[in-house]
Amino acid sequence: MGHIGMPEIIMIFLTLILLAFPVGVAAALLWYFCSPKKPPLIPAGTGSVQNRLQELDALRAGNLISEVEYEEKRKQILSGL
Repeated sequence: MGHIGMPEIIMIFLTLILLAFPVGVAAALLWYFCSPKKPPLIPAGTGSVQNRLQELDALRAGNLISEVEYEEKRKQILSGL
């Protein structure tokens, strides 16, 4: 087995770069599609206070928002009265 010359080193380097790109793209896509998505919170000026609170309750009941998010948004809605 002989020594590795410059052309072989260049080919190994290029092969590693060409393999790393698709692996990086695949990892990024996997991360994007598998990361948990947060539902959008109810916009501040949409509907009556009663309807907004009911929608907020439904989000919490469906475990779509956390208890902390629920309390923050509830305070925001009620502070607009």
